[in-house]
This record gives sequence, C-alpha cells and structure tokens, in this order.
Amino acid sequence: MSQTLIQTNYGGDLGGGAFYESEYFSAPGEVTGTINAVDGPDTFPAATTAGSTLVAVCSATCAGGTFVSQSITTGGLTWILAATFTWEIGAGTNLWLVISIYYCPNAPSISNSTPTQWSVTANLNAAGGSEGSDIWALILWEQLYEFGGMPSNVGVDAFATATGTTGNPQTANLATTETDVVICCMGFMDSWAAGSGYTVGGGRTGDSNTGSQYQLNTAPGSVATAFGASSYSGIYGCVAVALGLSALPPTVTAVTPPSGPTAGGTAVIITGTNFVTGATVSFGGNAATSVVVQSSTEITCVTPPGAAGYVTVSVTTSGGTGSLADGYLYIAPEATGQVYERRYACNGIFDSSQKYGDVVRALALSMAGWAVPPGPSWQIYAGVYVPPTVSLGDSDLRGLVKGDFRISVRNVCNGVKGTFVPSWLPINPGGPTVNAPAAPAWRETDFPPYQDSAAVAQDGGIPIWKDIKLDFTTSLWMAQRIAKIICEQLRRQQTISPQFKVYALQNVAGDVMEFTHERWGLLAATYQIQSMALTADPGQDKVPALGVDLVLRQTDAGVYFFNPPTGPTEYGDYSPYGSTGVGANDIE
Repeated sequence: MSQTLIQTNYGGDLGGGAFYESEYFSAPGEVTGTINAVDGPDTFPAATTAGSTLVAVCSATCAGGTFVSQSITTGGLTWILAATFTWEIGAGTNLWLVISIYYCPNAPSISNSTPTQWSVTANLNAAGGSEGSDIWALILWEQLYEFGGMPSNVGVDAFATATGTTGNPQTANLATTETDVVICCMGFMDSWAAGSGYTVGGGRTGDSNTGSQYQLNTAPGSVATAFGASSYSGIYGCVAVALGLSALPPTVTAVTPPSGPTAGGTAVIITGTNFVTGATVSFGGNAATSVVVQSSTEITCVTPPGAAGYVTVSVTTSGGTGSLADGYLYIAPEATGQVYERRYACNGIFDSSQKYGDVVRALALSMAGWAVPPGPSWQIYAGVYVPPTVSLGDSDLRGLVKGDFRISVRNVCNGVKGTFVPSWLPINPGGPTVNAPAAPAWRETDFPPYQDSAAVAQDGGIPIWKDIKLDFTTSLWMAQRIAKIICEQLRRQQTISPQFKVYALQNVAGDVMEFTHERWGLLAATYQIQSMALTADPGQDKVPALGVDLVLRQTDAGVYFFNPPTGPTEYGDYSPYGSTGVGANDIE
C-alpha cells in the first residue's frame, strides 16, 4: 500500500497560510499559550478521510522563561506524542525552544471546521528578550498533515533528536525496520531548504524560526534526516520521526499439550494473537528451541528443560511480550509412568431442550456410574468397587431364585469404542499417548478403543464392539478407562433375581453384597444390586408379609482395576494410537 500526502494546512510560506501564534506578556509568571484561529489556520483545509493517519508538528519559543507542560486537542481524537525536544539557543540567552511531533493512527473523519489546538504552559521568570528587556514572549507554530495508505496500527518505528551549530540541520540517521513516512522538524533557522529526498512541509524557507520536511514510502534501513543549506542565528534543534507499521503486543492463550517432562524436548503448539516472524518463546524464562511462527495465531516450538511445577509461557515480538501464567506444567522424572488426573471428571454443557433422563444418564456415564430414577430426586453414583458389608444366603430367602448365566451376544462385547470431547486437560507426558496425534479441542472425536484380547479369544476370535458416547468426558485417557470398565462389566454376565425377606432392605440400589447359594455353587459371590422392590406377599390370617425383590449383577474388584503404563513403550491397558489387538481393522 503506497503512502500519500492527502493534505496539509501549511503551504510552505509564512505569508501563504503560515501559522504562528504570538503572545506577549508584561509581567513574569506561569502563562499558557494556545494555537487558535486568530493568527492562522488551526484546521485542515478539507474534511479528513476516515482511517487516515494525522500528524501535528508543533514548535514553541519562550523568551524569558522555561517550558512546564504541553497538550493537544482535536475534538474527540486521541493524539499520541511521538517525540519532543527542548533546548536553549545559546548559553545564558534565556531563549528556549521546544519541538513536539504528535500522531493519530486510523483516525475518524473530522470536518474542516474542527480546530486542532496545541497549548504550551511556560514559567516566565527572567528578563525577556523578544520585544525588549521588559517584555516576555511565547510564540507557537503548528502544522497539520494527513497521510493515506498507512496501516491502522501505525506506530513510531524510529526517532532521534539533536542540536547543532554547523552543517545542515539534522539528527543522527534513523535506523528503520518498516516502510515509513519520515517527518523532520527543525527550529531557529534563517533561510533553509528541504534535504535530499524530502519535500518542504511547512515554514517559510526564506526566513523562519521553524520548518518541517517529509518523505513518503521510505525503505527500511539507515535514513538520513538532514535539511538542505541553511543559515543560522543560534543553536538549532532538530527532531526526526519515522512512522510505520507498529507490531501489536502478542497474547498467549493456550499451550498444547499443557505439560511435559522436566527434561524438555516436548513439541508444543502455542496459540494466541499478534505473532510475527522473529518471535521468541520462553518457558519459565528459558528459551524454547525450533520456534516457527506458523501464523499470527500459532507458534510451534520445543520446550527447554525446566524445574518441576507450573511456569509462565512468554512470547516476545517487536511489539512487546505476551505471557500466560501457569501456562505449562513440568513433571519430574520420578513421576513418569503414572497418570496424573482424577479418576473421573464431568465437563461439558447441555441445554433445556434435551430430555432430563438422557442428560442424567450421560452424566453418570462420564464416571462409569449409574443413575437411580427419581424418588424425591435423581441420584448419580460414580463407578467404584466398594467391598460388601452385607452377606445374605439361603436362610434369608422367602421365595425362588431366578438366574441368567449368559446374556445374549447383542448385549455382550469384548471391546468398547466411541467418542469423547477432547479439551487437552493436563496429562502425564510420560504416559503411553504422549505422542498421540492432536485432536481438535472441544469437538466430538473418536477415542482409541479398548479391547480385551483374552475376551476376544473366549468369543472364538470374533471382535464384538460396543459403542458409547461420552458427552461429558474431555480426557482421552479417562475415556479409555471408562471403556475398559464398561467392557469388564459386560463380561460379568451372571444376573440373578432372588426374593429375600425384609432383612435385605438394609441394602440400596448400587451396593455390592455377598450371596451364597450352594445349589448353584455360589459361595460368598459378589453382586451389585441393579434394582430392588419392596413387596407384600399374602401371609397367615391374610396379614401381608413384607419382602424385598432384588436384581443382582455379577461384579468384583477387577472391573475397576487398570494397569498403568510402566515405561515409554509399556502402555499398560492404554491403546496408544488407535485400536490395538485382535480385530484392529474390523472397527466399523
């Protein structure tokens, strides 16, 4: 995008639109001078274009005092001070000058009747010299520029200030990094001319205390700031500013995966905003390696070694530094091989359009548990083996015992697959799936299926899969553990329905109990109560006899046992990259 000068309120000659504001004072003290329309234009010639960059170059001379403060206003605009410089034109002269350059990026449109008023406050405290020894003076000068073709996030690429008495007025060369608009302003000169490559912006070239020059589309590098040939009446001051693309400070929002070993070496993805080429990344102050800026919102890198615990992750660019506190967790080597997450977690959302019972059952599934339909309210229990405290036998029966020792093939399985909603919650970097492909966060996706190879053999080598949908499970590893629990539950196929005396009422649905029934060879066998009902049987003299009917499902501690990983290639019960074992290619 090519930079252009749209308009300026100063034609380059004092008599053709110059803008001086001269104010004289007959007594010392603190005074304020303000640019206004009395002595020249303080507005743009025409309404400005929305989105353009506005620049105000301002200068003031103070005879008999020193500068205290300055400010600039233009309607509702917010001006940014790019550079300012104050100097005395000669030792002991008590004649001081100040030059300030302001800019307003991506400005809204303002009318040609909206004034830009620059105010300077000075402390007049010594003999003046402008119109006589008893007169104090404050003289102000202002020029307005409107530039087009500049980015919305314009900033100061470089600036410099200097004083001098010989040669052409100039500062040191500007070291720029962008294609810039360069503006130079000099003060206390007599005749002068624009420097090589510059255009006169404002100030009378034949006789002027202040003048400015500019150039557009200046290539990055070392940029000269010199004015042309000049004559001097004292010590000049010069200010040069290069305005170009200003890199916005970056932000860091997430690190994926969010944990890894203290040895470092974990490939991670950093997401955020305002990333630019040349960005550096640090973890707890230690520099990451292999940093590649993939886009303005994504960086890939490799973690450095670090001490165990959470550290701040920082990205530094030319626009500044953005950080995410506690953004990454280093885990010590002695923790490798253990899974660092809760047994169950329920994470997700639902809305009122869903059926209440479906939501409750989905919540229960996220903890491999069960939901008891409402009496006064729903009750949800997490799946865990609790050793039995109640043991019942034949003497506690009041009627028959019915039993099913094999369930239909459609209700049994030897592998469980399905979906979950990954979120990349903290995981164990030493576990089996540390290098598993990344899943898109918060989108339903398949988890690596669990399969029991021994069960497949028992079923004649035929894979039998059960599908589940874990709407409230966000961890891949947790999903696999839930899948194993469900598979183990379905392998325990015995279901019995005993009719007990009222003594069995001490149990509730979900409890684990022991049952002995020698006729069937059941000796202190463990069952989980699936359901229970209080009944009233006809008794003697027509007096009802209370009883409890139970439905029991075979269970034991092995249902909830999980072999953890023991090394980088010893996965335990996890499937590292997808289905493993018999029938891996038979998943539909």
